[in-house]
Amino acid sequence: MDQYSEKYFAQDHSKTAIANSQNDKNAIQLIDNRPISALQQKLSIIQKKTNSENSKNTLSDERNLQTEENHNPAQLNTETPAVKRNNTIQLARTKQTTRRNTARRDTTKPKIKKTDTYLYNPHREYQEIKLSISKKANAAKFHLENVKPQLEDDEEISLLESYESNVNKIDSKASNILIKIKSLPASKGPLRSQNVARNTLAGELNGYNKYLNILLIEIRNIFPMNVGGFGAKGRAHDIQTDVNPFYAPFGKTLNNHYFQNFTLDGIAPQVNVYKQSAIAPKQKAGPLQILGFSYANSSNPDKLSLQNKVDNSLKAIQTTQDVWFTNTPVGKDRGDGQYKNMANTNAAGYAWLLGLVGNQRWEWLHIRGAGLGGKTDSTNLVAGARDANTHMIPFESNIRHLGTAVKKHSDKYSKLQVIWSVSGQIAKFAYDTIRIQWNLFRNNNTLKAKGDVSFQPLNTNNNISKNEVAKIEDLLSEVRNGLDK
Repeated sequence: MDQYSEKYFAQDHSKTAIANSQNDKNAIQLIDNRPISALQQKLSIIQKKTNSENSKNTLSDERNLQTEENHNPAQLNTETPAVKRNNTIQLARTKQTTRRNTARRDTTKPKIKKTDTYLYNPHREYQEIKLSISKKANAAKFHLENVKPQLEDDEEISLLESYESNVNKIDSKASNILIKIKSLPASKGPLRSQNVARNTLAGELNGYNKYLNILLIEIRNIFPMNVGGFGAKGRAHDIQTDVNPFYAPFGKTLNNHYFQNFTLDGIAPQVNVYKQSAIAPKQKAGPLQILGFSYANSSNPDKLSLQNKVDNSLKAIQTTQDVWFTNTPVGKDRGDGQYKNMANTNAAGYAWLLGLVGNQRWEWLHIRGAGLGGKTDSTNLVAGARDANTHMIPFESNIRHLGTAVKKHSDKYSKLQVIWSVSGQIAKFAYDTIRIQWNLFRNNNTLKAKGDVSFQPLNTNNNISKNEVAKIEDLLSEVRNGLDK
């Protein structure tokens, strides 16, 4: 026997025997008889298989005992030769460094939160709200400025000016609130919860900001701007209309009223319009005003006498107006407006004298639009249904674009001729037809494009729909798209 034999046989092997018996069950027992984890048991099995392949001789019991420095007979050696040699088993999981963690560690400057920014600059929050208000106000004013020169009716111009005034007031009040906030004594911490006066002013500022959101949407809906300029869609009716459908829709009838007497380059557009109803419901003719007095529809004055008084106080219509443009048409000042320039008589009152008022809304129609240089007086105004005025808007916008094309492409085009006229006189300021003709000339005096359209201002049997307006604008836009060629 070697030097350890006597010690070995003299020791108590009861606990070691328990460990050896557990080895047969692929388990390892600690000295206090606690079983180790299932993972460690599996690792122990793997180590045993590896050791058995490397060496056919199993390890003796002496290898599992402590050396002379540790004489605990039941302590198992947890470091096997295979683990020491290969070092392939890791029970601990190392935290991997991600790009995100690296980026954060590399950041030298701390990220400043929005609330911190307001602490450094206490008025910045309110300045941002005021800036938002100013941007919306400027957008609204810019939109209204573009629309205004193209309006023909006194009521619409008055409505537009009321929107302008409202927007300006809001912008001014917001500026005054910001000045008041800056004049308040400074306070620490988030400003919204520190000062009652400041909170009240901030609430007003936010209220104006939200109100301008609503107002801007409302302005754009009432005065829409399309490719051709101010859109007639805002004035047109929501009548159920199908334009050029594949088949005639059930319950709708063919109605091409707004596409009659309309040609582009001598060709009539191939358009078929089907409507469920030709007349929009719930229309009001509006007040009847004649020579500064208001009348009810049931009134029974001497209409012929009133009409003669109006007619005799005003100059006659100027027709025909033949105008040449080499640039965008310039609008003409409207003076005192239609009502005053027509002897304090509105179009509905004049139509009532003629027995035409019905359920339609009436307006004084410019034969030559004010935005195209036409006068706002009796030499250029006729009574007409509001829908006839709406019908004219896309064509007037088209003329404006054609005049711009002459200036923009002076190397190709020399001039634009536009002829305005009326025919079929019913009264001094009432005609069956308004006609617009235009001719765009190349530099060699040949025609590049031409158009001809007639309107029926006294027709009360039809109302124009939004779909019809859209189709007219599309047809005119297609012609303009070819101007650069």
